[in-house]
Amino acid sequence: MRKTKTILILSISLNLILIVGFLFYRSYVRKTIFKVAAIYSEAEVKKLNYIISELDSNDPNKISTLKIFLRNDVKNVEQNAISCKNAATR
Repeated sequence: MRKTKTILILSISLNLILIVGFLFYRSYVRKTIFKVAAIYSEAEVKKLNYIISELDSNDPNKISTLKIFLRNDVKNVEQNAISCKNAATR
């Protein structure tokens, strides 16, 4: 009888530890995902402000440099999207 009570208490304790650990892990992952999304959004805003300032200058050299920058940025974003899709399927 005493042995079964001990096993029951241990089982319940381990289950509670697993549940608390899972909840902590889940909240940590969500927080990290939102931090990454916020950093990405801030970088995107800075990039768009840079593009607007370059276009407002009406300088042909700056605009041609900006076109090159945007083409490279599109390539980088496409490669990043492929990498993320591949990582998500693992």
